[in-house]
Amino acid sequence: MNGKEQIAAVLAHEVKNPVSLIKMNVQYIKDFCPKALENNFTVIEKELEKLNHIINDYTIMAENTKKENIEMIFIDELLSDIIEEYNLTPYDKKIKFVLDSPDDVKLYGDYNKINILFFNIYKNAIEAIKNKGIIKTTVTPDIGKTTITIEDNGGGISPVVLNNLGTPFVTTKENGSGLGILICKNIVHEHKGKIDFENTDNGCVVTVELPNYLFSNFKTN
Repeated sequence: MNGKEQIAAVLAHEVKNPVSLIKMNVQYIKDFCPKALENNFTVIEKELEKLNHIINDYTIMAENTKKENIEMIFIDELLSDIIEEYNLTPYDKKIKFVLDSPDDVKLYGDYNKINILFFNIYKNAIEAIKNKGIIKTTVTPDIGKTTITIEDNGGGISPVVLNNLGTPFVTTKENGSGLGILICKNIVHEHKGKIDFENTDNGCVVTVELPNYLFSNFKTN
C-alpha cells in the first residue's frame, strides 16, 4: 500500500466513526425538534448518508490494494452465494434472480476481490430496478476465458453517465460516489480481464470476461 492509499485508508477509518456518531445524535435530536426544523434535519441525514457511502467506497478501494491471494474459484458457486445473500436481504421491491451456468466453472484469482466485483454489479442492478424486476446472470466458459453477463430491466443508464462510468462522482444515484464502478474496473484490470456496460431495450447488461487459466504477473501497474 503506497502513501496515498494509506492516507485514504486512515481517513476513511477515522471519519467513519464520527459520522456514525453524528448520525445517531441527529436522529435523536430530530424527535424533539420543532416541526419547522424537521426538513433541515432530514437534509442533514441525507448528506450524512451520502458521506457514509463515499467512506465505504474509499474503504473498499484501500482494501483492494492489499496483496493478492490467487486461488482456484468456482464462479458458479461464488455467484450463487452472492445471490442467496441478496435474496435474504429485505427490500421494498421484488427482485427475481436467474442464474444460468454450468456446474464447477473454474477461474483463478483473488476470491475476495472477485466477490467484491460481482457484489457491486448486483448491487447496482438492484438499485436500478424501480419496483419489481429480473436480474439474469449467464456464465459461458470458453478456451482461455469465461464470460459472465448480468442483465437487468432497470431502465438503463443515461448516455452521459454511460460514457463516463468509472469516473469518481459520475453517477445516477442520489447518494452515489461513482467509486463502485471504478473499483470493479480496477479488479477486472488486475485479473487481466475485460468489463463492458451496455444499455438494452429496457435495462443494462454488464459483460465481464475473466481468464480461466493460472497466470503470472497478476497485478499490472
